[in-house]
Amino acid sequence: MKRALSAITLILGLLFVVVAPTVALELPEGIEEQVSIDLNPRNPGPNTSVTITIRSFSTNLNGASFAWFVDEKLMLNERGATSFTIKTGDVGSKTEVLVRITKADGSELARVITFAPADLELFFEPLTYVPPFYEGRSVFSHQSPFRVVAVPRFIGVDGTRYSEKDLTYTWRINGRYVEGAGGLGGNVLEAKGALVSRAFDVSVEVQTPDGTTGAKETIYITPSEPELLLYENDPLYGILYNKPVNSVLDLASKKETVIYAVPYFYGVEKPDSLSLIYKWAINARDVIMAQNENQLTVRIPEGENVAGSNPIYVEARNTTDILQADSVQTVVEFGEI
Repeated sequence: MKRALSAITLILGLLFVVVAPTVALELPEGIEEQVSIDLNPRNPGPNTSVTITIRSFSTNLNGASFAWFVDEKLMLNERGATSFTIKTGDVGSKTEVLVRITKADGSELARVITFAPADLELFFEPLTYVPPFYEGRSVFSHQSPFRVVAVPRFIGVDGTRYSEKDLTYTWRINGRYVEGAGGLGGNVLEAKGALVSRAFDVSVEVQTPDGTTGAKETIYITPSEPELLLYENDPLYGILYNKPVNSVLDLASKKETVIYAVPYFYGVEKPDSLSLIYKWAINARDVIMAQNENQLTVRIPEGENVAGSNPIYVEARNTTDILQADSVQTVVEFGEI
């Protein structure tokens, strides 16, 4: 009796599986038995426990015995053992699982599953403005541009190490293919948040040129609000980024100061970008100045024993990305009221 051993190669990355068609054994010529292989998790990565389950809707597996081999070593031989759990190896390793199925009528099926894990990481970088020496990280805001960098670690079962430029990339946002991105060596995606601002995901599928090894990874991104903050621009020390202007700015010891507006997390390269419009007002009266002017000089009125306060309001709006806007107000006090 002829027996043909079919192989199902599962090329496993973090989230990517390729399954070749299955072929049955010991059946009349031209007839196939359909046996499916399910994995849980569906896309196991390196050093991950994975449960393999055999299912069939066309073959009677009731009463069948299942012999499970890992790298040619028998690990389990039991009637009805349709599931088996193993742990994948390191990146670049190869783990081969063979299952021999002996049905109640004595006929046999065999399947081979090969695990060759690959590692893939995604790094997200919002391309929004933060001032020099800002100690935090930039934040992705509505409609702002961003960059995602894929860092793969692919080692073939033969020990071949693939550089990021040797691989092919397919990028998707919310499951939709990003035209013009990816391809051979295209491990960087630069895109922009949508006008309808909501949480979204970015995914990439990475494959070796011959398609034998691949991986997929996904990140989830939620937009935040941009923020406008005020600082004093001191003529001697420069912009005092260490001390933002709060609700009250006391000018009792100064004759004048410069209030400097900083648009945090706007999709611009500098605070006086031509795409920004600043609207300044003192005592509810608009101040006429250049539309992208982000600083205002405030002087104490001339005269003896002058005392008082002036509320100052500023709004910054991005004309290119209309969802990027914020405003802030402070009160400048001078002398004793």
